[in-house]
Amino acid sequence: MANKQRETDGKMRVSPPLLEELRGMIEESRRSLAGEVNAAMTMLYWRIAKRIVATLSQQLSWSHFCEIIPLEKSLQRDFYAEMCRIERWSAQGPARSVGNLLKEVA
Repeated sequence: MANKQRETDGKMRVSPPLLEELRGMIEESRRSLAGEVNAAMTMLYWRIAKRIVATLSQQLSWSHFCEIIPLEKSLQRDFYAEMCRIERWSAQGPARSVGNLLKEVA
């Protein structure tokens, strides 16, 4: 038989160099696939963020974002953004009071 394969008791045995070559091919494919998946996930997250920003920028002003970004808790940011959107709060009037109240409660 060939040098890379031997048959013993009717079973095919694979030589260590062939096994190492096959393992290397599998590992190379795994690394390549992982890189492609990471790139695809990064592009997905980028597209999602872009869509969210496009939607929010139509509903909230830059001043609203300046009020929301410093808030430490996501629940506070979500509440403030939703109230600005639903109630059409300005960044100067009641929204500023609520924003300050949320900061004090935190």
